[in-house]
Amino acid sequence: MSKSKHTLDTLRPMELARTMRISQPYASLLLAGKRLPSLALAIAIERELGIPPSAWIKPEPAEAA
Repeated sequence: MSKSKHTLDTLRPMELARTMRISQPYASLLLAGKRLPSLALAIAIERELGIPPSAWIKPEPAEAA
């Protein structure tokens, strides 16, 4: 386990792809927020890179009243 101190803002697609053995295009989509990782991948990312699964979930905008 490398457990480097990354955040979604500092992690690069190439590093995510290499570390997690996923394609670089898929890593780019994940980091751009255009795709969500599976639960299994999110847990694996936490183990390897220290980024918790909750980091992938963006809060929904509040509805106008």
